[in-house]
Amino acid sequence: MEGRLLDRSLRRYRNLDSNSIEESRAVLAREICPHDLLQSTPGPLRTRHDRLHFHASSLHHVSYGLPVRIVNARIDDEYLVLIPSGGTSEVVIEGHRIAAKEGSGAILAPGSRFDVFGDAAARLLVWRIPEARLRDTAADHGRVAVGVAALSFGSAPAMAFLRTLHFAIGEARAWDGRAGEGGLSRRIEDLLLFSFLRAQYEEGEVDGYESVLPACVWLVERFVAAHVQEEVGMADLVAASGVSERSLHRAFRHFRGGTPMAHLRTARLRRVRSDLLDPRARDSVTDIQMRWGVTEFGRFAAAYRRAYGELPSATLRAARR
Repeated sequence: MEGRLLDRSLRRYRNLDSNSIEESRAVLAREICPHDLLQSTPGPLRTRHDRLHFHASSLHHVSYGLPVRIVNARIDDEYLVLIPSGGTSEVVIEGHRIAAKEGSGAILAPGSRFDVFGDAAARLLVWRIPEARLRDTAADHGRVAVGVAALSFGSAPAMAFLRTLHFAIGEARAWDGRAGEGGLSRRIEDLLLFSFLRAQYEEGEVDGYESVLPACVWLVERFVAAHVQEEVGMADLVAASGVSERSLHRAFRHFRGGTPMAHLRTARLRRVRSDLLDPRARDSVTDIQMRWGVTEFGRFAAAYRRAYGELPSATLRAARR
């Protein structure tokens, strides 16, 4: 997003202009999300923060004037949409890196724990959206809320979203930032949310909507994929998710129609079946099951039969014929 336009449009909503790293950390932790702020290089810090409120969400334009590290950042009940207006920032979440630079940004979902590394020219527009607001808007349009993902501005829907954002900022100037002005604030926010969701779903259709998950589900599924061979329990899944067990169960019911442990069992079923179907394999059924972390063979065999209509031994015999 063109930085000079943002600077001109949002300067009138300046909330902070400070050389103090302590003040910068305190204000932005309160306004955007809790985090620690560290300078990457010596030199004079110049934090500028512009803030514009809509009906429920808010826009924050932030720059520091020198390389900084934002570490131990966390969001619990909000989404953050990061849109660069200058320089380069790198978002790191659970070891996964997303570059926020010209033409690309990032979406962070509730439950995210992340770090951001920005260069001296980095300027970010951060759209902070309450989880309930985005989820309700998504449900109104037959969608589910988005999750952790890279954000590309190369498609026509994404460009339309950016134009809508420019329009929203311009209209905010017209009503002088008064959030309740004749319901206009909510209508513009509705338009922004719809445009944003449309862009994400049209981008996500290619890969089966893998990018439209809340962060806790996304993180657990990544954890299961990496540790399916190990002895994994509910406590491990909760730790990987970054949310409470209750919140994790609620998210899996809503987005996957099951439980986190059911997802683990399904992942093991698929891995075991893939090995059983390999005609080159010479391992026994027990060997294959143990390879993928199965310890209760009778219960697993019953689950396998429900899923595939036959016992594991029948799959193995058919494959080796």
